[in-house]
Amino acid sequence: MKLPKRHRNHQLETESVRELQSKLPSTWVYRTPTDDYGIDGEVEIFDDKGFATGRKFLLQLKATDEDNLNKALKLRLPVEKANYFDSLNLPVLVVRYLAVSKKIYTRWFHSFDPYWESTTENSLAFNFDESNAWFEGREKSIESELNEYLSLTGNKYPFPISLPMFFTPDFPLASEAAKLTAQIMSMSDNYNDILDISFSPNNNEKPPSYVIFDSEKLHVVLANRTGSCLHFKDGLSEKLRDNITSDIFVAIGLGLFFRGYRVEAGRLLSDNIKASTLKHDIKVISAVIAGLIQARQHEQALELTEDLFSKNEGINAAQAALMSIIKCYGSIKASDKSLLSKSLSQISDSLQKRDINEIAAVVEYNHANILRATGDKLKDALKHYNNAAKLFQGYKERSYWLSEVASCLFLLKRYRYSSKFYKASIDAEFSLHVLGLYADSLMYSGNFRKSLNEFHRYFEIDDTDNFDSEWHLKSICLQAIVETLGVEEQTPFRGEYDIESLIRGDEESFISHLKEKDVLCGEVWFHLAISLTHEDRFEDAVICFLMSGFCEHSQMEAWGNALSCSFQTENRGMSAAIMKCGYDKFGQDFILFFTETRPLNDDSDPVEAQLKLIELMQFLNETKSASSGFEARIHRPEGGYDKVITNEKA
Repeated sequence: MKLPKRHRNHQLETESVRELQSKLPSTWVYRTPTDDYGIDGEVEIFDDKGFATGRKFLLQLKATDEDNLNKALKLRLPVEKANYFDSLNLPVLVVRYLAVSKKIYTRWFHSFDPYWESTTENSLAFNFDESNAWFEGREKSIESELNEYLSLTGNKYPFPISLPMFFTPDFPLASEAAKLTAQIMSMSDNYNDILDISFSPNNNEKPPSYVIFDSEKLHVVLANRTGSCLHFKDGLSEKLRDNITSDIFVAIGLGLFFRGYRVEAGRLLSDNIKASTLKHDIKVISAVIAGLIQARQHEQALELTEDLFSKNEGINAAQAALMSIIKCYGSIKASDKSLLSKSLSQISDSLQKRDINEIAAVVEYNHANILRATGDKLKDALKHYNNAAKLFQGYKERSYWLSEVASCLFLLKRYRYSSKFYKASIDAEFSLHVLGLYADSLMYSGNFRKSLNEFHRYFEIDDTDNFDSEWHLKSICLQAIVETLGVEEQTPFRGEYDIESLIRGDEESFISHLKEKDVLCGEVWFHLAISLTHEDRFEDAVICFLMSGFCEHSQMEAWGNALSCSFQTENRGMSAAIMKCGYDKFGQDFILFFTETRPLNDDSDPVEAQLKLIELMQFLNETKSASSGFEARIHRPEGGYDKVITNEKA
């Protein structure tokens, strides 16, 4: 007769839980989770008197019948499970139970180091050794390690951190150990509020946080986790020997930075990086610059970058450092932006003096993009775009350089030249986005028929769901200019108006002025729209108010009036486009202006109307056009360029 049989895996799991529980203090509480997503247990620590401490950790139990010790101590964890452990707020203690010997091995998951342990696309090797075997008093070290982990990862201020330093007998400076110790102790006096550095010859029993200096590496460990590691398998170079003390404090600073202690890390990094050999390592310098920036030490970050650019061997690292600075450009103070501009000019001059013109061109190009992003340094931006092209002729053939120069010219209201550069950009490499900008520049340069044709081309090619409300509204306005007014092309008006007499005119005089002198006169469009509303010609008034807004006359009022008039028509698509475009231009201020200046109709339900407005505001906020950062570029050593998108809208 067949009966249910308990699988061996279930038996092993029960054995491992019982063995572990037998070793835990009786005051500790072991709980089994109701839903198992890779966590087998939770332990809460109570003190010797039975009072709760609030400290907990999680367990992952892995039991095996393997009798080969080497194989039994090797464990592979799926990447999905490892990612899950990393996402948890509490640390995970991985427990390996060997059924043959009834021995338990424990190791914190966060002690995994990808440099020493292999990883693949699907799994990682999480291996144990005899040092991980359970020993008498292990529960005390678990509690100590947990306290250190929670101290460094929680919101509490953990400083000064106790950081013993161990030297193995075979470390490269063993014959100068006393001298090195004296140097480290002297420098550590500057950081007594951050670090409590001590020295120990015995490295058999290491606490959760420590620094070890052995034959191949300088390893900084914080709460059982690698903070940073400097490898030198081929021995110490002379330069490394001379700068090892600075390297040690930079390594500690990086460890603190990766733990999230940016201010403290910033002090260690800014004080020591210039004398450190690590400043030429691209990964290290990028992390250091990020640490300095996040510690609000922008001046030190720029000084370090300039110093790197001044030496040929530091240029690649310097470019990486500069990208880190530029990426946070939108969040730095105005004074730091001015300092950045000055530094970029000095860096470019230094590179040109050494005939490193191709990289100097990249610096000039990035400088131009930064100045263009400010909006008030456009002429200076053009100068630096031109400098970049002089230093490297290839820029003049690149679509992005051509479109960025076009953008500058457009913002300077030099629309005819802007359209030529946009056209050249499209000819170099087609871009739907640039096509829209090209059509826009044609409109403001007076080429209305051509602009309308290019907008039509834009809509024919665009097969995305991203409806561009501004281009749609401008094409409608252009249709009216070309088909209704009969103006296909007009030289932009450069003279002066007698505004007072103009606005006292009538519809006929307004239209005559637009057709014969200046179809881009926003004030005339505005007053023409007002006169049309008096005749209840709301569809025509919408177009006129939109043109007034597009021509920068009383922008907020013009857009608000256009929206109000659109509500008096049957064209709800037009209302939606105006609302979307106005919101993209002015944000919440547009909604606030509209609700304050446009009273509700007497026959409407005021509460229902307000709720609909709130619903509309939420929709607009969710669909608001994202700020596109300007592009910065870095020259690769092997040739070519990498680009970085900053968080500043240009």
